[in-house]
Amino acid sequence: MLLLLPFAATYIITSLLFKATGWSNVRGRRAPLVPYSIPVVGHAMAFAFSVADLIQDNLHLCANELDNYSPIRFKASVVIAIDRLFGTPKHLVPSFYDHDDTGYDGKPDSGSRDVAPHLRIHHTVHVQVIKYLSGSGLKPMTNKLMENIAKTMLSSGIGGVWLEMEDLFDFCKLKLLHASINSMFGEYLTALHPDFVDDYWKFDDCTTTLVKGFPSFMVPRSWAARRKCLDSLKHWKAYVEKLVDADGRTFYEGLDPHFGSQFIRQRHEGFNKMEPMNADSIASEDLAIMWAANSNAIPAAYWFLYEIFRDPGLLGRVRSEVDGARTNAHEPDAPPRFDLEALIKSPLLQSIYAETLRLQTAILIARMPAREDYQLGDYSFKKDRLLVAASYIAHHDTKVWNQGTVDDPHPLNQFWAERFLLKTGSDHSGPLLQSYRKKHVDIPATTRPELPVRVDSAMEDSAVQPEVKYSTDGLAGAWVPYGGGQSLCPGRHYAKQEMLMTFAIMSTCFDIEILQEPGEVTLPDLGYFGLGVLPPKNKTRCRIRRRTFRKDSVVE
Repeated sequence: MLLLLPFAATYIITSLLFKATGWSNVRGRRAPLVPYSIPVVGHAMAFAFSVADLIQDNLHLCANELDNYSPIRFKASVVIAIDRLFGTPKHLVPSFYDHDDTGYDGKPDSGSRDVAPHLRIHHTVHVQVIKYLSGSGLKPMTNKLMENIAKTMLSSGIGGVWLEMEDLFDFCKLKLLHASINSMFGEYLTALHPDFVDDYWKFDDCTTTLVKGFPSFMVPRSWAARRKCLDSLKHWKAYVEKLVDADGRTFYEGLDPHFGSQFIRQRHEGFNKMEPMNADSIASEDLAIMWAANSNAIPAAYWFLYEIFRDPGLLGRVRSEVDGARTNAHEPDAPPRFDLEALIKSPLLQSIYAETLRLQTAILIARMPAREDYQLGDYSFKKDRLLVAASYIAHHDTKVWNQGTVDDPHPLNQFWAERFLLKTGSDHSGPLLQSYRKKHVDIPATTRPELPVRVDSAMEDSAVQPEVKYSTDGLAGAWVPYGGGQSLCPGRHYAKQEMLMTFAIMSTCFDIEILQEPGEVTLPDLGYFGLGVLPPKNKTRCRIRRRTFRKDSVVE
């Protein structure tokens, strides 16, 4: 019993401090610390082993709503990731990455350090991602990616006879990653290192330990998995740089025959001009962008497939949308081609996309006040202290989200394909609770497509009103799968197109039956809580067969 006294005393004291801070009316006070029982260590053990449990077990203590919000100027939290996750050389973190406090914009933040323009690492990376993953460079990369997905899927050996698979996710992640790497980095990486796809997923399995900063002697396999990927990327860069030199460093529009894409080519051109950068740090940057492009989008594409293929009625409706976007539907046996904008404009497909991310995304949105203490409500947070918000909490807020009706309930822990559909004349449709919508949304919900879309002349006629439309109005701060503010993920358009086109290809090329008992579902792995889209925890048995085709598919 005596051994338990320090733990009991610690919990009692921290509980009293928590309540005292909460009862105080002093403005600018420190936010209360959730009670804990382990002296000195505090919540460190719980954070190390289960972030999800730590947050969910204490959510009832922190569920007060703040009606007033204020912007925060923050340091780039990407520094934490490039250091802990992707293994950049330690000496570069304080002297280069952390030293650059100039922000993302073209004009350096006021009060920031005097950093040479070509050494503004955060601005440089941000501009490149904006240009090539959501700007002028997006289309050639997307076309190449989808062409590779089609080739990879249709050369997988699946024929017209049913084939049982042990795990649909394993199939998706291996095929999609191979297609993605060859599209973004070119074909030399996987040609030089045929095991790289497997090596990458071994690294990805270790990200939950790496991000917590465990040293190599505690998690040697995690460090070794990352090192193998970094060594392969260093070898690949040295190889393709020789090809570029032999080619006279010729510039190619769109795709690059050596680096794969102008996106990766221009990143390396910029890194090569930064004196502090070396082969090790550039490999870390390559691993970082590879992780950002794949470790969320591929699990999301899997969940998109899983939820649709397990519901035959929904599958029929969505296949109708896909067939309508096929540009050569008059040739049923010809390789399918799709109008990407038509897929993006489909209200049902957009709703499924948004609901997939709402249900399965669990990111920790990190902010760090850069110039001065930050005031939130009555609480003050010190400069240079890390602030974290959990998207999973916002995505499951019963005070905000529509959960159906008494006769047709749709709880927030279950997938509902139509949650983001607003139906004309229905008070119970759309993503928001009716009471919340009346309080927080001043104008009727309208469609907000993420990408520019063409408007048909019929739609320009004000007399033509769609019966159903996709809506995210009123969801600021409630639907945040890509973070928010200045650091809103610039690759979100690329990820959305990858999800939609992956489904279009697979639903056109394959029949898939999910082999689960009634009531059996695939659950997300909360061990990855905080890192993005959660992968599945258990395997998804299925059977798959090729639909009737005469030639390989080409997607445009």
